[in-house]
Amino acid sequence: MSVSQCGDPPEVPREILDKYMKPNKSREFVFKDTDRRTILAKGVVEDVVLVYHDDDPREYWKGVEKLRFNDGRVEFRFMYWARKKGRADAKWRWGQFIVSLPQDHLNKLIECMQKKIGLNFINHSIVFRSA
Repeated sequence: MSVSQCGDPPEVPREILDKYMKPNKSREFVFKDTDRRTILAKGVVEDVVLVYHDDDPREYWKGVEKLRFNDGRVEFRFMYWARKKGRADAKWRWGQFIVSLPQDHLNKLIECMQKKIGLNFINHSIVFRSA
C-alpha cells in the first residue's frame, strides 16, 4: 500500500496518511447496495495518488485510489479529502461524489498516476483543452 503525493508541498497531512497506512493491514473497502445493508463487493485500496487543491473556504487533497476487489479485478476511484481552511482543529473528511479538478491539477494527477502506479491507460491521444 502506498500513498503518493503529486506536485508541490504542502505534504499530505498525517491524519490522511494514517487512514491508509494501518499497521499490517491494507485499507479495506466495501461496496453496498442502495439498501445500505447488502454487500455487493469487497476489496482493498492498493495505491493512492493525491494532489493538493486550495479553494477558499476549504482545502482539498483530491486523487485516485487503485482498488483491488476480492475477485481480482482492479478499478480506479476518484475521491477527495476536504476540510475547512485555516482551522487547525478541522478534521479531514473523505468523499467520492462530484470530484472536480482544475485542468492543471487533472493533468498533474494523470501524469503521477502513470509514474507512480504504472498506469498506462492513456495510450490514445487524449487532450484536455479549455473552451
